[in-house]
Amino acid sequence: MCEEAPWYFWRRVIRMPENPSFKDAHGFSPGHITGFFAPFYRTDVLRTGSYGAGVCIAKGAWAEVEIEEADQRQICVKIEGVDAEPKVSIYALQNLIPENMRVNARIKLDMPVSQGFGMSAAGTLSACIAVCKILKKRYSDALRCAHAAEVHFRTGLGDVAGIYAGGYEMRIKPGIPPYGIIDRILNLPDETELVLCVIGKELETKNVLGNPDAVESCIKAGKKCLRKLRAEPTVRNFFKLSFEFAIETGLASREIKEAIIELHKIPVPASMIMLGNSVFALVRNRNEKKRVKDVLSSYGSVTATHVWAGF
Repeated sequence: MCEEAPWYFWRRVIRMPENPSFKDAHGFSPGHITGFFAPFYRTDVLRTGSYGAGVCIAKGAWAEVEIEEADQRQICVKIEGVDAEPKVSIYALQNLIPENMRVNARIKLDMPVSQGFGMSAAGTLSACIAVCKILKKRYSDALRCAHAAEVHFRTGLGDVAGIYAGGYEMRIKPGIPPYGIIDRILNLPDETELVLCVIGKELETKNVLGNPDAVESCIKAGKKCLRKLRAEPTVRNFFKLSFEFAIETGLASREIKEAIIELHKIPVPASMIMLGNSVFALVRNRNEKKRVKDVLSSYGSVTATHVWAGF
């Protein structure tokens, strides 16, 4: 499904590709992993977001969208393998679709939800991109609507901004561009992969963001980690600070900590994925990849992916 290269996603053009006869389109969005973060709220959802840092991954979400004229606006979204109502995607599409249009969207996710892989943001953004392609709307409209929906439902604060940046990123100023400011860690290691492992049950982002004590802890630790990363913007320091954040905030379970410590003994950079009961590790060759997989296979399901470098 949707095997065509998502070239239209990564072009920073003024408008999406135009074709007046288009009534269906595909959209793709990479996933996003957050290493550490500090929530930041404003009344304007476009200025709401998070300070922090993360990395885009090639495993993401694919959307296939069909649009036709109708008497009134109708939006139907189906996410493969997910029983929950896709309320985030529906909310975002409501802000893109005219009142006389009917939309059918089918979304396929490469990774599980509520495990920190940014699948809520990726699924919503992929559908928004496909709609913008059909309706000749701006790429920024897709970003804006996806981010607003994520903030509204508290399913994410920085994933859409991180996806916009690509690669390893630092969110210097919260919000979606042009309000948010995102920098990139440019000294990327050559020929590396990320090994991912889901260790525990789902961790709902909104449950953490709705806990005042947890939010205060994340703000304090997240801002401190960001200052340290900006002083030394390397991938290895990103992993080191992400693990410090996981420990300081108390978000890492005993099993998560044990798995990461075992990976550090190999040694490879590794940390907890925010917000999920999952870990990620950087591997540079086949030997490291095998050793990391051998360690993590006793904790949960394991997969590997590449960093999505973006533009």
